[in-house]
Amino acid sequence: FGSQGANWFDYNTKSGLSGGAKYGTPKCIQLFPGSGNKYLRGGGIIELIADTIINDGNILNNGHGGCTGGCIFIACRKLVNNGKILAKGGVSTSFCGKGGNGRIAIYCDEYENNGSITPKPYRHSFDPPKKKKAGKKG
Repeated sequence: FGSQGANWFDYNTKSGLSGGAKYGTPKCIQLFPGSGNKYLRGGGIIELIADTIINDGNILNNGHGGCTGGCIFIACRKLVNNGKILAKGGVSTSFCGKGGNGRIAIYCDEYENNGSITPKPYRHSFDPPKKKKAGKKG
């Protein structure tokens, strides 16, 4: 759930810099955008709340350059993902390392994933499935 940014070497100042630390929680109780820098932006915040969500396309909240991916929060009764849901960190550039991945939290009762989700989402059911009673033998 989220990742730290990569370390990198600044050839202009001839010094090494450390990637940023992780922040927030995997559950996305408080939503944080991805961090950016002077030149590039991190991912933002996407919050989807509905009875049923069917994704046949792309839900993207990636960082640009070496910036952090954003936060995607999904709350629904039923989610069907046939596309991509991404909150990836941006690729390294000549002046910064790779950005850390953002966070994805999915709260739903029915879940079907036929596509791809990166990074691995935090998943939680509102109402856990009820156990079926054992039938009588005989």
